[in-house]
Amino acid sequence: MIHTTDVHFKSWNIDASPSRQWETRNLSDPQLLYLANQSEPGLLRFGGSGNDGLHYGIGRPCPPGYPNPNPNRDRCFNETHFSSFMTFAQAAGSRLVFGINIETKDPNTGLWDASEFRSMLQWATAHGLGHVFWGFELGNEQSRPGLGYTPERAALDFEVLHKLLVELFPQLSTRPRIVGPDIAMEASFNSSWVDVPAAIVYMQQFVGNCSVLGVDLYAVTHHEYLKIQEYATHPAPAELLDMAGTIGRAMRAAIPQTTKLWAGEIGPHTGQSPGCDHTSLRWSNWASSFWYIDSMGLKAASGYDMFCRQDFVGIDYGLIDCATFNPLPDYYAGVLWGRTMGTKVLNVSSTNSSSGGVRSYAQ
Repeated sequence: MIHTTDVHFKSWNIDASPSRQWETRNLSDPQLLYLANQSEPGLLRFGGSGNDGLHYGIGRPCPPGYPNPNPNRDRCFNETHFSSFMTFAQAAGSRLVFGINIETKDPNTGLWDASEFRSMLQWATAHGLGHVFWGFELGNEQSRPGLGYTPERAALDFEVLHKLLVELFPQLSTRPRIVGPDIAMEASFNSSWVDVPAAIVYMQQFVGNCSVLGVDLYAVTHHEYLKIQEYATHPAPAELLDMAGTIGRAMRAAIPQTTKLWAGEIGPHTGQSPGCDHTSLRWSNWASSFWYIDSMGLKAASGYDMFCRQDFVGIDYGLIDCATFNPLPDYYAGVLWGRTMGTKVLNVSSTNSSSGGVRSYAQ
C-alpha cells in the first residue's frame, strides 16, 4: 500500500458562475436530486470563479444596487437561493464545502471583510442549517498574477476566517474545516506549462504562513485543467494524460506529508463556452471518461485525499446534461469508481506500461 485516500475521494462541484445557470436551475427537480444522491457523492463543493462575485443577502439586505449591478460578475445570493441550495445539499447526502467570496474588503484593515459571511452563517444556524456546512474555502484561484493575493496576504485573510469560526463554533468537534487556497494550474500539450512551478512555490509559502499564524488548515487545494478539449471525440494521448501524474507527484513532494492534499477543482477544460447549448456539448461522449478515470487513478497514486470534478451540472463539461438532467457518460464513470475503488492505494504497474498505452490502478 502506498497511500490511503479519504473514503469520499470522488467528489463534485457546483459552480456559481452565471454561465452554469445555477440560480435559475430547479435544484428540487426529482431526477436531479436522485442522480445527486446516487452518484456515490463525497464532497459537494460550492465554488468557482462565480463565487468571488457573490454577495450574501442572507440575514441582512443585499448591498445597495443589488441584485445584478453587473450580472456577469456581481450578484446577490438571497435567502430563497440559499435555502434551495442547502436543501439540495442535504438531499444529495454530500458533505458541503462552501466557497466564500474573498473580495469583500474591510475598510479599516484592508483584509477580508467577514460581515456578510457572518450574517449568512448566523442566519443558517438560527434556521437549523448550520450543521450542513462541513467546511469552507475562501477565494477562488487568487494566486493568479495581478490580483494582489500573495501567499502572505492570502494567509492573513484565512486567519480572519479561522478566528471567526473559532468564535462561532467554540467546540472543535462541531467546527467546520478550513481548506484552500484553491490555486490555479493549467497545462497544455506541446506547449509550456502555465503557472505550475509558480503554483507549487505559492502553495508551499501559503502553508508556511498559515502555520505561523495558527490557521487550522484541514487540507490544501489546487485546481487543474489540462485543456484536452481537442480530444472530445477520441481519447487524448497518453503523454497528455501523464501530466496529471507529473503535477500530482510534484505537488505532493512539495507539501508536508502531514498536510492533506486535494484536487479541489479538476475538469477536462476551463469552461468558457455557452451556457446550456447542445451545439457545444464537447463532453457528452465516452472520450473524456478515459481522462476522468485515469486522472483519479493518478491523483490517488500520487498521494491525494480528494478529487473534486468540475462540475455536476452546467455548460458542457458537467456530469449531468444541463438541459435534460440525464446522466452523461462521465456520471457513470464516477459511479463505477465510487462503487469499486477502495481507499487503500496499491503500488501496481503493467508489463506493457513502457508504451504509455496501458494503465493499471488498484485500490
